[in-house]
Amino acid sequence: MQADRLEFTYTVKASEEWLRAHSDDKTDPIVTNEARIGDEKDPDRWDAKSEVPYFPPRLTKKAEQVTEKNGEYTTNLLKFTLHVNPLGINLDPDQDYLIVRDTSEGIEIKPETITVLNDKTGGNALIEKLPADTGQFRLKVPDDTPLTITYEALVTSLGDVHVSNKASVEGVERTEDGYDELLKVDKMYADGGASKYGMTIRKVDSTNSAKNLAGAKFKFYVIIPSKESGGSDSGESGSGGSSSEGGGSGDGSLTANTTVGKDPNKYPAYTEKEWTFTIGTDGTFYLDPDTYRWRLYPGSYYALEEIEAPEGYEKLEDPIIFYYGLESDENRKIYPETKRVVPNGSLTVENEPVIYELPETGGSGTAALTFAGALLILAGGTLLYRRKRIVR
Repeated sequence: MQADRLEFTYTVKASEEWLRAHSDDKTDPIVTNEARIGDEKDPDRWDAKSEVPYFPPRLTKKAEQVTEKNGEYTTNLLKFTLHVNPLGINLDPDQDYLIVRDTSEGIEIKPETITVLNDKTGGNALIEKLPADTGQFRLKVPDDTPLTITYEALVTSLGDVHVSNKASVEGVERTEDGYDELLKVDKMYADGGASKYGMTIRKVDSTNSAKNLAGAKFKFYVIIPSKESGGSDSGESGSGGSSSEGGGSGDGSLTANTTVGKDPNKYPAYTEKEWTFTIGTDGTFYLDPDTYRWRLYPGSYYALEEIEAPEGYEKLEDPIIFYYGLESDENRKIYPETKRVVPNGSLTVENEPVIYELPETGGSGTAALTFAGALLILAGGTLLYRRKRIVR
């Protein structure tokens, strides 16, 4: 008769005391686990032993991409969490503090969101924010202390974007953890101006695109899509840092106060008296996001109405209505017939030169010119006749 086979599965965890004792090891400490089986007569009849290298955790990192509508849309907002020195051991024997560094590619860290908490007390543990390159941070924090660092960052473009983000403790070996992903970004936030979006408007001659035109004056509008066109239920812009759910309406805090275009019901809009600008001498104007009224939000619609044309050129009859974002955006379906501008891109506007021609037929202007011409011919003929008589 064959005996039944027994199999045991279990998990072991290194104790904090053991981890602290080996925290300064230059190589991975070895975790040993032994098991024995036998009977009353021979309790150690069979035994087995395993040795596993184990590295005590010193820094770990995780990231979360914020979504909307129960995950239907992905945004450009990322939330990061760093766990530094979770055992509270001495990582740097030469000093009583650590420098935690974070480097990024494809994202813009929001420094105002950085928090450093002592896991034991729950209090603020940040000693000092140190100078760092754009897109990075360097924090001076205490050693011998378990810390949790949280912060937010914005992906800087729409679509499929490669994002790389690494954290480390300067001068301390084996304290690096990273986040390297290809993200899909459907919607963008620009809250608080942490990531700001503008655009360049370029004015050119319609017959020669290399010829820039100065002096045109424009009125600027934010389009507020109505419920019928796919906008918010109230006719107002929605809430949020960029376009709202179905909004496509700027920063989410505006209500339509006018309309744009020939159809008074199609393009509800918002504008203010001072929302005008003049194209510069180089033929361009930059909608600078550092000025609130020129700050653009991806996923939104805007309009430009030319109120004064460059000298010697025809004024545009219709306003230019454009979508600020990607062709694949959900909000692009609201007014698909409009122009489109990539965030932080440019829009070229053409003007036709005025052509001066003498009228050829019809109207009092033609009659006057014809009569004046006849008088000149008659006067010339009379003068010639008199000269001939005098010569004779």
